[in-house]
Amino acid sequence: MIQNSASVEIYSAPPIHTTVGVRYVAVTNEHEDGITYNYMNYFDIPFIKAIIVFLKSFIKVFKFGLVQNKDKCVICDILSVSLNLGAVLASKLVGVKIA
Repeated sequence: MIQNSASVEIYSAPPIHTTVGVRYVAVTNEHEDGITYNYMNYFDIPFIKAIIVFLKSFIKVFKFGLVQNKDKCVICDILSVSLNLGAVLASKLVGVKIA
């Protein structure tokens, strides 16, 4: 996709283990080889975490779909249901391919 000048964004939960008693998890986004890795910051309280991740993924994918003018693709972390729900709903509204 990158060779075809498509814009690729990956959405995921931070790649860290949160059982160490941390209440707020924040990881900076990364850019590598034309791919943007977006990590969702969240509070480590189960119900609140799911709502925050859902809303953030929905808003980020919605903005991404409206702003970018070239071919777009969103890749989501399959293990995060709340992240996938938000991303899929937003991608259907703005016409972004999701993988």
